[in-house]
Amino acid sequence: MDTLKQKTKISILIVNFKQSKQVVNLISKLKRDLTDYILEINIYDNTPNSLLLTLLHLKNVKPIKFVHQSAVLYKKDNIGIYKCGTNIGYSSAINYLASKSAGDLFIILNPDIKILKNFSKPISFYKKAAITQPAFSLGEADKLYTVPFFTHLFNAKKRFSSYGFIVPRNLFNSVGGFDNRFFLYFEDDDFAYTLIRFGLKTKYPKNPYIAHLKTYTNISFIKRKSYYYDSLNFFLYKNKRLSYYLFYFPILFLKLLRG
Repeated sequence: MDTLKQKTKISILIVNFKQSKQVVNLISKLKRDLTDYILEINIYDNTPNSLLLTLLHLKNVKPIKFVHQSAVLYKKDNIGIYKCGTNIGYSSAINYLASKSAGDLFIILNPDIKILKNFSKPISFYKKAAITQPAFSLGEADKLYTVPFFTHLFNAKKRFSSYGFIVPRNLFNSVGGFDNRFFLYFEDDDFAYTLIRFGLKTKYPKNPYIAHLKTYTNISFIKRKSYYYDSLNFFLYKNKRLSYYLFYFPILFLKLLRG
C-alpha cells in the first residue's frame, strides 16, 4: 500500500433527504473502492422518519434529544449520522458535517451518485488544484458530460457542481464553507466564485469517475422551483454578476413564466 495513501484521511460528506437507499448503496461502493485510505463517512439526515439506520443495520441506537438544533444519531467506527429536528437545508448540513469531520480531504457527494471505475484516481489531483471535480456522466456511465461552449462566457470552466467534488479540509474551512443562506441550489456557484476571488482553480480529470444519476426526491415541483429561483436571486445579488443579469437571468425568467 502507498505510504501517502495510508496517511491520507478522507472524510465523505453526504446529505440525505428521502434517498436513504441510494445512500446505503453509495456507502457500500465507497468502502469497497477506498480501502487504501483512512476513511470516515459522515451523513446529515434531513429526512423525517428516516429509515437510514435500519437500512444500514445499525441497531441499539438510543433515543436522542435535539440540542442546539443538532445531535448525533449514530457514531461508531468510521460512520457518523447526524440529524436535526427540522430540515436545515443543504448548505447548513454540509457545513455542520465539515465541523465534525477530521479528514485531510473532504469528498462531498450527492446520494444519487454512481461510483465508476478507478474512483480513487482523481484524489491524487488535490495538490494541483483547490477543487477536483471528477469528470462525470449523466445517467449512462459511458457518456461524458461536457459544458456547452457558450457557458464559458460566464466562467463555467472555473465553476463546479456540488453533486460531487474533492476539496482539502483546510481550504473549505478557511473560506468559510458554503453560505448557509443558500437553502438549496447555487451554493456551489457561490463557493466557486469565492475561490475565483482567491485566485484558486478547479481541476477536471479527463475520464469519468462518477456518474450523477439525476434522481429527484419527492419535493414538489413548485417547491423545487421556489428554492431554485430564491437562491438564484440571492446569488446574483450577492455576487453582482452583470453578465448573468443581462443574458442568463432573462432566459430563466421566461422559463418561469412559461412554467
